[in-house]
Formats: sequence, structure tokens, C-alpha cells
Amino acid sequence: MTPTRHDEPHPAPIASPTPAKRRREPDPRWAEANARHTLVAPAIERFLAALAPLLEDAPPLEPHQLWIGSDAQASGLLCQPAPLLAPLGTGPDWVAMAGLRRVLRPKFSCAASSGVGQGLPAERDLFGTLLVNASDAVVVARAAEHTVLLPARASFLLSDVKELGPLLQGGPRFSVKRGRHYHTLPGWNLLGLPLQGLLRPEAGGGAVVALWVTNRERLRRFVETELLPAWGLRHVATWHWLKLTPGGCPVSAMGSNHRRPYEPLLICRAAGQGMSVPPPAGEGTKHLDGRVFASVPGQHSRKPHLGHQLRELVAGGGECLEMFARELFPGWVSWGNEVLKYQGTGRARGRRLGRRPLAAPRSPPPALD
Repeated sequence: MTPTRHDEPHPAPIASPTPAKRRREPDPRWAEANARHTLVAPAIERFLAALAPLLEDAPPLEPHQLWIGSDAQASGLLCQPAPLLAPLGTGPDWVAMAGLRRVLRPKFSCAASSGVGQGLPAERDLFGTLLVNASDAVVVARAAEHTVLLPARASFLLSDVKELGPLLQGGPRFSVKRGRHYHTLPGWNLLGLPLQGLLRPEAGGGAVVALWVTNRERLRRFVETELLPAWGLRHVATWHWLKLTPGGCPVSAMGSNHRRPYEPLLICRAAGQGMSVPPPAGEGTKHLDGRVFASVPGQHSRKPHLGHQLRELVAGGGECLEMFARELFPGWVSWGNEVLKYQGTGRARGRRLGRRPLAAPRSPPPALD
């Protein structure tokens, strides 16, 4: 009798060439990030609850609208709309132009039709020169043959991190590897940024530094354990920018682990003895923490301007400097290698360029009038 196929013995199972994958232990940074989110979520949820009835019959939100929470610690959170500067037209590729500046030699001059700055000296170098609009009016200027608008009492330095000299008070110049620009700087390069040379000595503990960070726990840990000590700063409060859709909803779910709908803003002061300055009257340091503000995001990585809110933290108003800036604001000094990116005339309508200055110029560099 011939054995059938079913009567044949089953072959022995062949061992798998690769062992089964081990279950990975959860990354402790995820746990730390979730712990931070647990602390932040209640304030943001209170903010959204207060904002919802204000937007029921309102038109779609626009990027130039900023909603600010009056007190994140109060049970009845109030939200008030505050106008944010509308975007202007974008200009040329300033980073690419910087690489060719020794060949092109771009210049800066005040437009004759602006009515301001008559009798100016000859045109000046655009890159590496601290330029100031000392008037209370908007100035129309020409930067590398492109028309730009300078807000009232605004100053700017168009350069990279290798040329911070005009902003430093006798401090050394910052040196980085050739070819690196600030938008791709690794963290270890930021450690060498001469921040103390940018702070006024007479300001003491009144100096406030606001630092945007992402929700990546690795970056947050680097900032808190390495960057702030290297800069001589101490972290005193954390604010959060909530990103909204035009309909007033968060851009992503609050519980999303991959994309939080908010970004932290670290409020820091100079460290050391005698560096503690009381906050504004009637407001303790603990009440500074946990503030929430919201807006519709504009262009990629473009943050809302919080000049008025930050100025309230400095005794006597102080002087204001934005680093790695891409636009100008009245009364502020702005530095970056794309500092004129949004100063074109394409969408200047409705932008508040001539409001009262937020700060006085630090020193008397060449003025436009």
C-alpha cells in the first residue's frame, strides 16, 4: 500500500534566523514630555473655555489677531483681542545675498520721496552696519535696490553671528564655523553667543531674555541644563503660544504626542546676587508663570510679537533687542541675517509701523535723520 500525502511525517520546524524583537523600554524623555504637558494642559483648556464664547459669532481669525490671557492662574480667565502687526511683502534671498556681498557690495539709502532723512550722507553698506530710524515716522528706504519700510524708532543690523560687533559693548566678536547661518546653528554654537555683552550693565537683574523653544524634550533639557547656565540666566516663568485655526480651534489635538498645538516661551532673568528685580506692582513672580496667548500661525516659524507684554517685565521700560529677527518693530533693535525679510511693501496696508516707540536707542549710531 502506497502511503498517502497525509500519512507522511511532518518535517521539523525550521528555527527563525533572527530572534524575536525585544520589546523596547519606553524612552524616559516621553514620560518627561508628558509630565510637562500634564502641567500645561489645564491652563490652556481654561483659556480655550474663555475664548470659545467670544468667537461664536466672530468672523474667521486672521494671523494679525492676538488673543492674550489676562491671568493663567485665575479661575475666570479673560481673553482680549490685541492687534498683531500684519505681514509685509517678502524681499529677496538675504542669506544668498550675504554670501555675495563682497562682490555685489549692496548699499542702503533713504528714499528721497519719504520726506525724512534729507541731507543724509552718502549711501552706507547694508551688511554689518547698525542703521537707525531716529524719527517718529515711517521711512521708505532702498536696501540692495529693493524698497523696504522702516518703522518709527526702529534699528537693525543685517549680519550673521560672526559680526555682532556693532551691538556689543566692547565685547569680543562671536566666531562660528564658516558657512553656518543662524537658522541651522547647532546647540553647541549657541553656547558661545556673547549674550552678556548684549545686556546693559546698568540694567542688572532688570534684563529679561525671552527664548522660544520647541516641545522636544531633548532640546528643552539642553536649554535648561547647559544653555541658560552658559548665558548666566535663570528660568523664572514659562508662557505658551497656542496655535489656532481660523475657526478658533487648536491646530492639533491637545493629547497628540507628536505635534502639540502650542510652543513654550521661556522667560529668563540674569542670574547672580543683586540680580532680582521686583515684578510690576501687584504682580508676583509666581503669577507670571503659565500665561497663555493664541493666534493663527502665519508664515512658517514666524512667531507673534509680544513686545508690549515683555516690556512690562522690565523696570523703566528698558531697551529691546530681537535676535534672529526677520522683521522690524517700532522702538526695537533687530538683528539677523534675514532681518528685512518681511519689510517689503507688498502688504504694508494696515500695518502699525508708526506707533510710539517701545524703547530708546542704546547708543548714538548713524541715524536716518
